[in-house]
Amino acid sequence: MKQPNFSATFLALLIAGSLASTATWASKGADDNPSEQGRGCDDNPSPGEDNIKSCGGSRTDDNGKGGNKGKERSRYEARLGGAIQAGAQGKVELDTKPNKQRFVAQVKLPIPSAALEINDVAAAADASVTLSLSRGGVEYATCDLDLDKPNGKRAIRRVEYKVDVLSRRGGAAEQRVGACFDANNSPILPVVEAGDTADVSIDTYVIGPFLNGTVVREK
Repeated sequence: MKQPNFSATFLALLIAGSLASTATWASKGADDNPSEQGRGCDDNPSPGEDNIKSCGGSRTDDNGKGGNKGKERSRYEARLGGAIQAGAQGKVELDTKPNKQRFVAQVKLPIPSAALEINDVAAAADASVTLSLSRGGVEYATCDLDLDKPNGKRAIRRVEYKVDVLSRRGGAAEQRVGACFDANNSPILPVVEAGDTADVSIDTYVIGPFLNGTVVREK
């Protein structure tokens, strides 16, 4: 009678156990590194993805600066002053960002402003303040400024007029405070440039503008 080969049987069992142990450790290693399972990182995005890589919820462009690569930012400003009314001042500003433009003009007057015949808040509320923007001596836009509501908790020593216009992604101008118009009386967001002149008038002073300034590029 032939005796069983115990050495061969033992060797086969040893090899099978080793293979099972290797598979278990491989599976455990994958569980310990979930980032290697279905990462979903696409290093070659489709044309509609603007070369943005998305991985683990983080979105950056190829330079790591977000999705605004190649977009220009700028700011133009004019500081308004004059000798007619002491303490009167103003500012015009156009701020351009990747997805929006904002135009803001402010005029501040002391109370009272005797030279402008603004002796109290009631007179300031009745007054009409207008900003005129010109380029090369030709007026291309006018803005009507609104009076900001004064704080009634304190003695009022100064009032402020304002216009605020916003455009998002090149869309229509949103007249948020006051309003601006082009030469055809259509609502616009004035896109000022360096060298443009800004003049401010008030209907209580009929001689002419009492504040003026020239637009410069700040950045």
